[in-house]
Amino acid sequence: MSNNSGHGQAVGRALRILELLAPERDGLRVTDIANALQLNKAIVFRILSELVRNRYVAQDPNSQRYVATFTLAAVGLQKLESGNLNEWAQEPLDRLAARTKELVRLAVAEGSSLHWIAKAQGANSGLMVDAAAGKGVQLHATATGKAWLSTLDNDHVRDIISRVGLPAQTPNTITDIETLLADLETVRQHGFATTTEEMDPGITAVAAPIVRGGGHAGAAVGTVSVAGPAARLGPEMLEHFAPDVIATASELATRWSIYEQGPNFVVQ
Repeated sequence: MSNNSGHGQAVGRALRILELLAPERDGLRVTDIANALQLNKAIVFRILSELVRNRYVAQDPNSQRYVATFTLAAVGLQKLESGNLNEWAQEPLDRLAARTKELVRLAVAEGSSLHWIAKAQGANSGLMVDAAAGKGVQLHATATGKAWLSTLDNDHVRDIISRVGLPAQTPNTITDIETLLADLETVRQHGFATTTEEMDPGITAVAAPIVRGGGHAGAAVGTVSVAGPAARLGPEMLEHFAPDVIATASELATRWSIYEQGPNFVVQ
């Protein structure tokens, strides 16, 4: 193996370790990480030591578990700030949240995954739904994921699902690829996706894809969604909100020029 290849492998492993640690409030042990990534513990320890030295990871002196630090979050926030999110996205999200009085979220596509990067909370009392920005999206179990997948051809969808799988999140989650493909065809026909307690019990959502330039062809660069408690957002209410969600997605598409000169988030 060349020196460059070795460095590239080490970087890849470090990033995968950070992805494992980020959602773990109580951290993970070296053994946990080694087992998850199928790596030798000595390799994991060496990478963790370097991440600690660069302040991306810290070790709890009592439990000896490793946790991701807020340095990682700071990098993400700098990326969001550099994208002028408030200038091009927050206003449309706020307006949609005010109209629906529910949680509105913006997700962007990166490679073969989606990540929520912004939100607006329209609910001000009673049951509320929330989600952490930057969190990865379960493509097959969320309206957000289905809205995005619907803009890909079926072969592409099969390829992605072959890698990420169809894990059951609730009894309502689609876990069969043919059923998912049939659902995506319905999404294509309607222009929006809905889910009813497929990702989280008691939660429903509606989402529409954001296609660069506001067109109707090609992989979406992101999605906009509205989510809330099933007690408020039944099937009829989701369909009622759909035109507003589609309109907001179209507006965001026309504002997506910030990405036209930057990274291309569309799946290659």
